[in-house]
Amino acid sequence: MKKNKLNHNDAWEKAYLQQSHDAAIGRLYRGLVHNMNGDIQAITMQSELISMMFVKADELLARIVQDLKEGGESLELLELREMLKRRASLHETMGGSVRSIQNIMRRTASFQDFEAGTDSASYTLNSIITDEVDFLKADSFFKHKVHKQFSLNETLPPLKQFQLEVHQIICALLENAVDAMRSIEGPHELFVESTLQNGKAEVLIRDNGPGISPENMERIFEPFFTTKENASGLGLYMANTLAHECNSVIHCESKPGCTQFKLSMPVF
Repeated sequence: MKKNKLNHNDAWEKAYLQQSHDAAIGRLYRGLVHNMNGDIQAITMQSELISMMFVKADELLARIVQDLKEGGESLELLELREMLKRRASLHETMGGSVRSIQNIMRRTASFQDFEAGTDSASYTLNSIITDEVDFLKADSFFKHKVHKQFSLNETLPPLKQFQLEVHQIICALLENAVDAMRSIEGPHELFVESTLQNGKAEVLIRDNGPGISPENMERIFEPFFTTKENASGLGLYMANTLAHECNSVIHCESKPGCTQFKLSMPVF
């Protein structure tokens, strides 16, 4: 009976992790599409402004020609020159939006061959952090109300394994921090740090939410345990399970007004 129960638990866990894998892929794409839509909207607005400028420029040129025929001074020439300067500024903004879309498309291509537990193209923890923060900007609370501070070590070595798992872990830890801060009035402070310590890459995520009580600290990685309304209680459980699969460890420290999770993983 005990063996059957263990087999049942293993099967449930595998099914849940597979579902989490599929959900993670979907979430990554949704985040990318959201960001791309923002850039496309910016380009659309800027192109409309440029079209209006061309109409205005044509009108000004017609007036300039008339002024020159009459031998008078042309104030329209100065106005046209100023408008062309604004047009050049819009062109640079549009170029930035196009480059952003190109970057999104490159990231989308890198997700096509994601398979849990397999080797992948080299990546860095910093790129994972940056991607996950970008994806979370689809959340209005996170985008507009959370003050974000980063201290990312640019010398971290590239990694080759567990890219999807690391995405899921960082996502779960970030979402947990953001959810914790929803219950306080503000300010909402999020601090993310990446470091290299004793041959291990580490990511620290700290929030200024209400904190975790001592009696709950021992249960935070249990499945279905949660103190939040409308929460599944599976986010930290999944993150901890995946961390073990990656030969990594998650540590948590908390006190009133401050909670931090630290992911420590070997440099594969």
